[in-house]
Amino acid sequence: MSTAKPTINADRRVVVVNLQGVSKATKGFQQISRADVQRAYPVVGNLPPAAWQSIEREIEEGLDAARRPLAVPLVVLTATLGDLQRLSDERRAWMLEDFKLVPADLLARYRATREEWHPFGGADPIALILEQLRDEVNAALGHYRLDWRQPDETFWTDIVAARDFVNKEFKTGELAVVVIDPVAMYNPEIYQRLMLFHDCLANEKITIVALPPFAPPHELVNLRRALFSRTLPYFDDYFQPRVPPVRKVLAQCGWNVMDREDVRRLLVAAAGRLSIASSDVASPFVRQG
Repeated sequence: MSTAKPTINADRRVVVVNLQGVSKATKGFQQISRADVQRAYPVVGNLPPAAWQSIEREIEEGLDAARRPLAVPLVVLTATLGDLQRLSDERRAWMLEDFKLVPADLLARYRATREEWHPFGGADPIALILEQLRDEVNAALGHYRLDWRQPDETFWTDIVAARDFVNKEFKTGELAVVVIDPVAMYNPEIYQRLMLFHDCLANEKITIVALPPFAPPHELVNLRRALFSRTLPYFDDYFQPRVPPVRKVLAQCGWNVMDREDVRRLLVAAAGRLSIASSDVASPFVRQG
């Protein structure tokens, strides 16, 4: 870092490839954190060539002086399998009654770590979904290249540390994201951490998404597709937000976050406002009814 002097010399870069966790000492620099690489470490020789090619591509993008790195605080409020297994009988009964799912089906979506939570009743864990969403959003952005900044394990073991992360990093970011697992809210400790974000609903820099534990009905997916295609161009700015936005979208527009496409749309709409060239253009924040 002392050689590169990236804060003094704008032509130099420090790009950090994280093989284990994220170092607090380097969090101010360009970070590359891939779940597949970290899961394989230290036996990384078995990773497919595509994984290394993706890292090479990210390093090249990080060296692009025309794209400013943007660290986006991200908190995924979900549970481990152990968290749910330790629920009281009363809370477990509430959970099963509310979601109308048998215990085996519901618990099958969880593993030993929070990164292995499977939303939407799908095969992909949340860590992989977030990696792919980050790449898709970056493909849509022009002058920014975002990367997730997630809290360390103290967020879950120390409520004071969790509050400090929210106050010092989350609420001060140019863009921040909260991902909520509704099932995890039956755990009192996770619900307590949700309460740390109670002011976020009034902050247009923060995107909040609650991901269901089951796949959306095909009828709703077909309805969304028909609504977009048969009403062109009315919903263009809602379903396919442009970067930078050409007009503000502030109307209350009710549509549930039911799959990855909805999450991608919300993130592009939120990040897109950062690409507005002039400050006199209104925010394109999309409000969910």
